[in-house]
Amino acid sequence: GSSRPPPPMDRGAPSSSVFGRLGRQLKRPPGGAKLKFLFTVDDVSVTFAPGTTGPGAVANLTWVRGTHRVRGGDAQPASLGSPTIRWNQPMSLVATLYPLPTRGGGPPAPAQGSYAPKPSFFSVRVTGPPGTGMVKAAAAFDLARYARSSPASERVVIPLEGGAGSVDLRLTVRWLRDARAGPGGEGAI
Repeated sequence: GSSRPPPPMDRGAPSSSVFGRLGRQLKRPPGGAKLKFLFTVDDVSVTFAPGTTGPGAVANLTWVRGTHRVRGGDAQPASLGSPTIRWNQPMSLVATLYPLPTRGGGPPAPAQGSYAPKPSFFSVRVTGPPGTGMVKAAAAFDLARYARSSPASERVVIPLEGGAGSVDLRLTVRWLRDARAGPGGEGAI
């Protein structure tokens, strides 16, 4: 037989076909389907542990998912010394969720709790009068846990990290069956 040398290889990077296949596998779970959902929160209140807020406290609320941020704005306690601060302005995010494969191998359906995780969190920053300092807290939750095929609203209570209090909100979720999102397909509304 002929002894030809093997073709030259670029050892600096994997081939584009292997890299592309691997990249797609890492970005989304098997099945490849993707579904868009609109998540809206309103009637949000944050209750802090005693002593966290004082007279003149102002809190700023931000909902974060990946690089997308929705600002709830500034709010003050309803009464002097109250540990609870409320926001009434609705905040919305669109998120693409990837269904987990079904056991029978059939196409995945948009059922509650059957999606790859989609983490998000609320960031709360409380400032007081000059010289009193600032308190920062966050409450993390997984959007995928609340996704479902029919529109639904429910009250959700999420603990703030470190026992600093809790976030109580009404979460409304709607599957966007015919979503035509812009570049990236996700983000704040």
